[in-house]
Amino acid sequence: MVVKLLQHEHGKGRVRLLKVTRTPEKHSVVQLEAQVLLEGAPAASAYYDGDNGHVLPTDSVKNTVWVLAKKHEFASLEDFGVILATHFVTKHPDIISVAKVKLFETPWERLVVPDSKGHTRPHHHAFVSTSPGFSTAYVVARKASRGAPTVTVQGGVDGLKVLKTTQSSFVDFFRDDYTTLQDAPDRLVSTCVTATWSYVPDAGDFTARAAQIKRVLLETFAGPAGVGVPSPAVQFTLYKMGEAVLESCPYVKDIKIT
Repeated sequence: MVVKLLQHEHGKGRVRLLKVTRTPEKHSVVQLEAQVLLEGAPAASAYYDGDNGHVLPTDSVKNTVWVLAKKHEFASLEDFGVILATHFVTKHPDIISVAKVKLFETPWERLVVPDSKGHTRPHHHAFVSTSPGFSTAYVVARKASRGAPTVTVQGGVDGLKVLKTTQSSFVDFFRDDYTTLQDAPDRLVSTCVTATWSYVPDAGDFTARAAQIKRVLLETFAGPAGVGVPSPAVQFTLYKMGEAVLESCPYVKDIKIT
């Protein structure tokens, strides 16, 4: 019996990319994830005979996504998809007849915060996800021996994605026999913040309080809009964010940030 392939394709998925465009006026970012699937009759030899001579390696596909993103400016995901798909079928027409590209964008919104002169304006290089986390609450009521139960209230935010394209460093860290990491005097920093805080009794309007706390967290992370603020370690920045909340929000008893 002869067994024939009905369809075959190869490629690479979950190719993550963050492109930063730097100008004196501002930095811009595009973050996306790509999936590329390639079809071509000659690649059937890999299935039938174990011959990889007509298969473009997945690592080459990944590298192509990164190189073309760096070489080309594009205004939309669709534009970049056209660049990618046409590249594969025109660069390798003998082995690739169809290129399927899927792109998934993680949107970032430029932070708008006070600059060093107190004027509110868009930040030079700090961003926040346009899905800026979701609010959380934790309430505990305890029965009292007399009268009304005691109640404690916590608020929070989870999944708060933040990004800075400069003014973050990590140097002079502890090294052991297995350390290969080099000092990074200037680097990108992107993280997902989860914060939980405890309110003092009679804290007031929780909605307004939570909005102020989130604003303080983001402004402390970013620094003044025109110049930013140096971050010698993620731990340092997290501490400063918590410190700023406790100093400016008297209705917060304590705060935990991860």
